[in-house]
Amino acid sequence: MNSIYIFLVLATISTALQAQTFVPTTTTKKNVVLEEYTGINCIACPAGHLIAENLSTTYPNKVFPINIHTGSYALPRNNQPDFRLSTSPILAARMILSGYPTATINRVKDASDTGYAFLRDDWDAKVQAQLQEDAIVNIATRCTINITTRNIKLHTEAYYTQNSIGSIDKLNIFITENNITSYQNGSRFNPNQILDHNLYNHLHMLRATISTNSFGEDIQPITSGSFHNKHHVYTMPEKINNVPVDLFNLEIISFIADSIYNVLNANKSSIHYMSDKLYDAKIHSAKQYNNINYCLLNSTMELEFSNYGREAIHSINGFYMLNGNSIPFHQTFAQPIALGEKTSIEISNIPVIDSGAVPITFTINAINNQNISPISIESIVEKTNIIDPTLYPNAQIKVKVNFDHFANENSLIIKNETDGIELFNEFFDINIRNEQREFIVNIIPNKCYSISFIDSLGDGLMNYHNNGISFYIDNYELLAHTYNIGQKMIKYFSYEAPISILSQNIAQNISLFPNPTQDLVNIKMEMPKAQTIHVEVINTLGQLVQNTQTIEAFQGENNIQLQVQNLANGMYFVRLYSQEGQEVLPFTLNK
Repeated sequence: MNSIYIFLVLATISTALQAQTFVPTTTTKKNVVLEEYTGINCIACPAGHLIAENLSTTYPNKVFPINIHTGSYALPRNNQPDFRLSTSPILAARMILSGYPTATINRVKDASDTGYAFLRDDWDAKVQAQLQEDAIVNIATRCTINITTRNIKLHTEAYYTQNSIGSIDKLNIFITENNITSYQNGSRFNPNQILDHNLYNHLHMLRATISTNSFGEDIQPITSGSFHNKHHVYTMPEKINNVPVDLFNLEIISFIADSIYNVLNANKSSIHYMSDKLYDAKIHSAKQYNNINYCLLNSTMELEFSNYGREAIHSINGFYMLNGNSIPFHQTFAQPIALGEKTSIEISNIPVIDSGAVPITFTINAINNQNISPISIESIVEKTNIIDPTLYPNAQIKVKVNFDHFANENSLIIKNETDGIELFNEFFDINIRNEQREFIVNIIPNKCYSISFIDSLGDGLMNYHNNGISFYIDNYELLAHTYNIGQKMIKYFSYEAPISILSQNIAQNISLFPNPTQDLVNIKMEMPKAQTIHVEVINTLGQLVQNTQTIEAFQGENNIQLQVQNLANGMYFVRLYSQEGQEVLPFTLNK
C-alpha cells in the first residue's frame, strides 16, 4: 500500500493544551462507527444499507456508516466488479459475523458475549445507546487532496478527557467512497438508490485503510490530558480492483479503539481540494439521454465532467469523432464551474445512420479559450434496429413473458413512435404468478416502434423458474430471453428497408469536403464502373430538404458539387444511391 507515515512526538500533559489546534478538549458524547458487512450478491443487504443511511441522516455528523464488501456474497460473478479489500476478511473474521447483512456498532459486544456484529433490526437501538455515552477521547481529522497527484494528506488530532482503559489504544483511518454505480442484488429493498438499467448507487463503500495493520496504529500515552498529533500521506490509485476511484466522492472516517474492539470515539474529516494545474478537467461519462427516441437519425448525448483545475471554468471547447468525422462543440457557463464541481452539457444533433451501437469519442481540448492537453472518453451512440419487411414479412410483435411471483409489479407498453400511438398498454394482475404469457400486436411497415417492459420496484424478474422476457418481430429475435431488466427494458426497432447498405458501397475512396461548410460541399469518389447515381440531401429527421439530382457517373474519379447555402445551419446528410447500393455522408452547415 502506497502510504507514508510521519509520527510526530507526542506532547506531554503539561503542553497538550498549547499544542492542540482543532480537536475539542472538553468532554463530548460518543459518535458511532457502523461497519456493515455486505456484498453485491446479498439480496437482503440493501435493506441494511437503507437502515444505515437513515441513521446517518437522522444523526448527521454523529453516525458514520462503512460498507465492507467481503465473504461469499461479495465474490464477483459473471464479470461483476470486485469491491473486496485484502483487509476486509481480516476484519470480518475478528468480528464473528452472524449473517448478512450484519454490522458492528462501535465494535461493542452483543448481549450473548459471543460476537460483535448485530442483525439489522438491532442497529437503531444499539446506535442510540452509544450516542448517549460520554467519550473519553475526542478525535478530529483534516484532509487535503491534491487531484493532480492524487495525494491525500491527513492531519489527525486526539485529546483524552479521561483515562483510557488499558495502556495502548489504536488509531484507525478508513477511506470510503459514495456514488459507485454497479449491480446490487435485492436493490428493491433500497429503492432510493436504484438507478437506470438495473444499476445501484453504492454509498460509504470501504476503499482503503490508512494504517500499518488492519486494526490501527498504536497510541500512547492514553491518560487524561494526553494530546496526539499525527500526519499521514496516502496516494489514492486511479482504480482499486479495476474499479475507478472518484476523489470528490471520498469520505475520511477516523476513530480510536481501546484494542481491536470497543471504539471510543470517531469523526469524519473535512476535505480541502487543490490542483497543480491552472486549467484541467476530467470527463466522467458520455451517454445518450434515457428518453432519446432511437428512431431518429440524430441523437443527444450528455457529457459529464468535473473541473480539475484551480481556475473556474467559464467555457470549454472540444470535438467528437464519429464515423471518421470530427465535429466541434463549444459550451459557455453562466455560472462558472469551480474546482471539484461536477456538471454536464448536452450535445445534440449527433448523426446516427447505422443501426446498433456506433463508437464515438468526445474530447475537451480548451478551457476558457486556453488550450489544454486533450482529455477524451470513448462511448457509443445507438440507433434502432432496422428490420426489413421483405425478410420478415409476418408483421407482428410477439412478447413472451415468464412472470415471477410479483406480476403486479410489471406492465407492458408497445408504441408506434412514428405516429405517437400506443398499440398496447397493460398493467398485470397480482394473481399472475410464475405463469408464461404471450402477447401479439400487429404492425405496419415504414414505421418505428418501441416495446417497454416495466418493473415498478426496479429489481427485474426473479430467476427462479426460468423467469424472463423476450421480444420477436416475426422470427427476428429483438431481445433474447433475460430476467435482468431493472426498472425498464425498452427496445426500439424500425420496420422498413434499411437506409444504409454498407456492405454494398457504390464507390471507393469517397470523401466529402469541406466539413463543416458555409455554402457548398464537394464529393470526391472513385467509381469501380459507370452507373446512374441519385443524390439527395436529408435532414436529421430523414426528410428530403433539397431536390434529388441524377448524375451519370463514369468509371474512375468523379467529383460532385452541391450548393447548400439556402439551408438553415445544422446537421445534414448527403445520400447517394443506385442499383448497386448507397452511401450516406454527414456534414454540418455553419454559415
